[in-house]
Amino acid sequence: MRIAIFSRVLFLSGVTTHIIDLTKELTVKGNKVFIFTSGAENIKSEANLQLIDKLKSVGGIIINIPFPKSSNSKIKYILKMIKSLPVIKKELASNAIDVIHVHTPALSFIPKLLNRKFVKTIHVKDLSLSFLNIKATHEITISRETYNESQQKFNYKKDELTLIFNGVDIRYSLLTDDETKNGIKTKFNISKNKIIIGIVGSIQYRKGHDVLLKAISELPIDIKNKIELVILGEGNKKEEKWLLNLITENFLENIVIKLPFQDPKPFYDIIDIFVLPSRLEGFPLVAIEAFLSGCCVVRSNVEGAYDQIDDGKTGFLFQNENVDELKNILEKLTIDDKLRMEVTNNGREFALQNFTSDIMAEKTIEVYQKVIN
Repeated sequence: MRIAIFSRVLFLSGVTTHIIDLTKELTVKGNKVFIFTSGAENIKSEANLQLIDKLKSVGGIIINIPFPKSSNSKIKYILKMIKSLPVIKKELASNAIDVIHVHTPALSFIPKLLNRKFVKTIHVKDLSLSFLNIKATHEITISRETYNESQQKFNYKKDELTLIFNGVDIRYSLLTDDETKNGIKTKFNISKNKIIIGIVGSIQYRKGHDVLLKAISELPIDIKNKIELVILGEGNKKEEKWLLNLITENFLENIVIKLPFQDPKPFYDIIDIFVLPSRLEGFPLVAIEAFLSGCCVVRSNVEGAYDQIDDGKTGFLFQNENVDELKNILEKLTIDDKLRMEVTNNGREFALQNFTSDIMAEKTIEVYQKVIN
């Protein structure tokens, strides 16, 4: 098959990681994947540009489309979209595209106007510019929450809607020896004799860094002395300043190590407890990456949580924004090494059986074939 993936921009997020992993598996299985996009959201970000290079390296063929880089002005956004139609129509024809897969729901009106069947994936609930989010020939949802929302919003028939959990590259399941782990810790000045708590993700309010920092600040002093927090991720100047102020306000300068976004795999390998305190998610890939890498995963109970975690068995859930609940879980896991390792092993095994990119791609291909036929 020749597949066109529509993504307005490619930015530092799980959506782009998802597109990379899906493209890799589709290409391995003999398909050609064309990415219709305006390119990197932030061309000044080395990490953002590296994602583009990664996408190309796994077989993605970039088709540059003059989509708007920002959606701040709805009128300008729509006008730019309309201007892109002739380019898209020409590229679809010249590349003999069999199926269109939209990953930016606000782009879904384009194949509709071009009278083309298309697949759409919804990555998060409560989308902006929702009036451009049009019913697809077939919709893929990534969690029970997005499945229910799509069903209610568009009244899909049962055979027009498929739940496919996000999967990640199997490389995350490759375990690392102690010598390599110590080398990583030395390189980034991370303690070798403390329990490492980690968070990976863009620096944004919706990601809940403030919730995690507040929970850690309220831990008993003897627990705080046993831990270090690694924050891997980037934001704009305002967001980076917000994070720095949070660290200072919570008196955590001595136990926080802040690093710019880069390949997260080496960091998952040294993280004992991975925390995802997001206020809003879809089906976060970072949690799956952490599971496979051998981290004990703790996350808020927002979208995708109950699909990913059997609370207390494969990971731990806390009520969204509940600082006390998160603090209690972190304290328990810091004290009880046996519990932490047991849950870590259970979570890794569950992720191996359910959340790899190979499984995701096989199910996605079935959807493509259904739409084509």
